[in-house]
Amino acid sequence: MVESHLEVEFAVDPYTSDVDLGPEDALVLPMTTARINWVDQLASETGAVKAGFSGLAVDDAFRFRGDYDVTFPLSDHCDFTELRELVGAVDPDRVYTQHGSAAVFARTLTREGYEATALRENQTSLGDF
Repeated sequence: MVESHLEVEFAVDPYTSDVDLGPEDALVLPMTTARINWVDQLASETGAVKAGFSGLAVDDAFRFRGDYDVTFPLSDHCDFTELRELVGAVDPDRVYTQHGSAAVFARTLTREGYEATALRENQTSLGDF
């Protein structure tokens, strides 16, 4: 899907148990597979490095929870400004906020003229914007 939208091509093959990984190969798996036995066994057999990519990697605990050798803070989620821009582009009749700083975001959108409701209180405090 990314390939068709961005006009790029990734030279990838599906991984199956009969595929031999070489020194220049990378196996990309969802975060939820980091602690699965066959992943640990494969990493051990091949000397591979288990790397985790997530916005949660800003905290060292992410590395240990996922049993990664190395982590990189990388998030594919919108930040506060990008979410505001998204709401402006979509121009919805009503916005419900639910995750993160839900109440702060709902108040910000209300001040900007949108009908917005927080479905839960803030998990983190960002102050007033």
